[in-house]
Amino acid sequence: MNTRLGILFLATAVTLAACGGGGSSSGGGNNPIPTTAPSTAPTSAPTTAPTHAPTTPPTTAPTSPPTTAPQPKGNIPIQDPNIGGSAAFVDPATHHTLYWLDNDGPNGVVCTTAAGCTPIWPPMTASAGSAGTGNMTVVTRSDGTKQWAYQGHPLYHYVGDSGADQNNGNLIPEPGTSDIWHTARPAAASPSPTGQPCMGPYC
Repeated sequence: MNTRLGILFLATAVTLAACGGGGSSSGGGNNPIPTTAPSTAPTSAPTTAPTHAPTTPPTTAPTSPPTTAPQPKGNIPIQDPNIGGSAAFVDPATHHTLYWLDNDGPNGVVCTTAAGCTPIWPPMTASAGSAGTGNMTVVTRSDGTKQWAYQGHPLYHYVGDSGADQNNGNLIPEPGTSDIWHTARPAAASPSPTGQPCMGPYC
């Protein structure tokens, strides 16, 4: 009985010695196994395309349209290049020569029906909607009739002209006055009624 106990005790001691020696050779059984942290790939910040401010086109100052003379309208008198040797104004419908009278103003103060003038010198009336240009304008007579005028002188026909391009009324004196009738001819050197430089065939 004692022999079995001794053998058991010896076997237990050997076993304990073996465990203790193994722990010593390994550098200590209580040393923790180093743990390597998992490698995490760096997170890249999202790439955002740069935002460009909208391009504003340069502001251009408005350009004022060039000033142009008003366009003539209606039955405005036209020029004939050869009336009595030089250019003169004529009625566009009949080509009858037109005339003006000394001291006859925009209201027809000299050549009137009451004075017996207009039956011989019919006014060159303006059609509805007529508009002049330069020195050729539309005036209103004392009876309300619209009449063409050149350089402020109302224009008239002459009953003594039986056809186109005649010049029979030039330099005829008006009875009872000191006024003379003249063929209406362009005069480029004359200023326009507005005081602005006049250009074109109605100067």
